[in-house]
Amino acid sequence: MNSISPCALHLVSQSPTFYRFSLEMILLCPVKPLRVSAAEQFLLISSQLVLPHATPSPGSLMLTFFLDLLFSVMASTVPEYAKHSQEFFQLLCRLLNYAATSNTPLPSAEPLLLNEINWLQRIRVSIFEFLIATRMLTYLFSCRIVS
Repeated sequence: MNSISPCALHLVSQSPTFYRFSLEMILLCPVKPLRVSAAEQFLLISSQLVLPHATPSPGSLMLTFFLDLLFSVMASTVPEYAKHSQEFFQLLCRLLNYAATSNTPLPSAEPLLLNEINWLQRIRVSIFEFLIATRMLTYLFSCRIVS
């Protein structure tokens, strides 16, 4: 199962170059087959222990690294590269599923939930405003047809 040396993985995961490489491969790359392949490989790597002889814990798996990476660019880089984001979101969903099934707590879960709640509240207000505008237009349109 451990095809990558945990020591080597630990060294690589500490490098800002690997952070940038991961982001480029999963989101910035314009070639879809490369993004798909990168997502599959990152999912496999995410189950690897970073430190040798470590027991699986939130900080010892590459899962934490990838989740932190994906969530850190959610509001900034993802909207800029929305047309390339399918593999990004598929990987994010699969990593979250893996975290849930392996009982891995997310270190940054609370701020993420608060962001989600704020987003949903903004959407609710927007939908409410849309429904009011639609009702007004329907009323005006019906008054114009009747008269």
